[in-house]
Amino acid sequence: MSKNARCNFVNYWKLRAVSILLMLILTASSIMAGYLQDISPEEASSLYNEATSYFEGLVVNGDVEATAFNMLRDFIPVVLVCNAPFVGPFTAIYTAYSAGYTAKAERIATGNDTFASLFLDPANILQLLAIALAGGEGVLLSYVFWRKEKVENLETLAVIILEMSLTILSVVFEAFEALF
Repeated sequence: MSKNARCNFVNYWKLRAVSILLMLILTASSIMAGYLQDISPEEASSLYNEATSYFEGLVVNGDVEATAFNMLRDFIPVVLVCNAPFVGPFTAIYTAYSAGYTAKAERIATGNDTFASLFLDPANILQLLAIALAGGEGVLLSYVFWRKEKVENLETLAVIILEMSLTILSVVFEAFEALF
């Protein structure tokens, strides 16, 4: 590896770390922004019932594997889209905002305050990390494409594999939580 190639390698990993940190801050802030929105009781009840019905459709009673597979099939496309240049980071931010908004709807509809669980529940933490990693990679790929530079496919693939690992682990946790 030449000195110039080594320098670009280090710079891209530094830029990747900064973009992931930026996306972690933006996704956490988006969750809070969604949660801070005003929602009418009628809208909150409708959104909560819709979200609950959707989640219950993913759960297969007594079957952790099938439940985890359904949840995985539901969440992986979101994570993969968040890696896309230009549109991916906005998808990550919108997804986080929607999670906060739905948590607020649940609080209004049921009285259960689930906001803290968004940041304390292991499955949610892993999902937040996967979305932030994917959005950060989307920021990096946007920068690389904008500068018309070469994409390091193996580095991007390594980050996507890490995201998928976090996603798989999160849905296993979530499947166990849903069934037990």
